Amino acid sequence: MFDPFEDRTSRDIRNKLSEHFLELLRERDWAGFERQASRIVENAPDPDHVRFIENRTRIYRAVFEHLPDTGTNAFEIGRLLWDSSLFFECHEWLEPLWLDASGPEKKAVQGIIRAAGAHVLREAGRIDAARSSARKAAVLIRDHRSDVPGAFDAGDL
Repeated sequence: MFDPFEDRTSRDIRNKLSEHFLELLRERDWAGFERQASRIVENAPDPDHVRFIENRTRIYRAVFEHLPDTGTNAFEIGRLLWDSSLFFECHEWLEPLWLDASGPEKKAVQGIIRAAGAHVLREAGRIDAARSSARKAAVLIRDHRSDVPGAFDAGDL
């Protein structure tokens, strides 16, 4: 079973795959991602790991196909990841933006990251933790609604 919360190999695969995806998304290099994913599949010890990688790769391809050629800012890509239900990747994508932000914008971005984290926890069946994270996200987003980046509609989060 693929479980990045309980199984170290699953977590390593998820993290490495996501890391390569986000790096090569910045470069808009789908072929580079496919090469990296193939290497990860070759070393995957379990059919569940392979299924996870193949499923994620299909979703990642759709993200690449929906990227505009130019003019996309980092928050718009974050929203594309969110809309693709890539909540772990959305969290990872937005984290550097949060680190660089300050003041109310930092709190608004933190709210989006917490909301993404709540979805990750929910997907893992950690309902109580997801609810707690969602409540904290809701407070940040509500209190900093006007500072939520334009690509995100605070009402949709």
